[in-house]
Amino acid sequence: MLTLTSQYALQAVCYLARHAEDHPVPRRKIANDLGIPVKYLGQILGKLTRSETLVASPGPGGGFRLARAASGVCLAEVVAPFEPVAADPPRCPFATAECEIGNPCPGHDGWVRVMEAYFEFLDGTSVEDVAIRWSKSIAKRKRRR
Repeated sequence: MLTLTSQYALQAVCYLARHAEDHPVPRRKIANDLGIPVKYLGQILGKLTRSETLVASPGPGGGFRLARAASGVCLAEVVAPFEPVAADPPRCPFATAECEIGNPCPGHDGWVRVMEAYFEFLDGTSVEDVAIRWSKSIAKRKRRR
């Protein structure tokens, strides 16, 4: 459901939640540690900075950090700059021209439940909620390589 860009944004924000409490983390370090192309990550971090999810510190010793505590940043906020779905839920994929709430297509009700769960998860889950378990899974993956 999420684009690769949104997945990278979530990974970068979780990484920063675990590594940037005191000092900003350089873009190149984040990219190298996560295996994300540096230029692509730079575009993502730029959007997250413009949306005020991150704070950028320029110059030597600069980098990125969360704009506020990880507990105060929900996943929906992280993906919002990259997912048009966050502002405008997609149409039912089974929809016909006549599909609407009063006249749903055969798959409409199931799709509505999926989208409600999706938005509930993104809106109701903070970066802090997932960052610790996420960083442990990344560490395990690195050890396997």
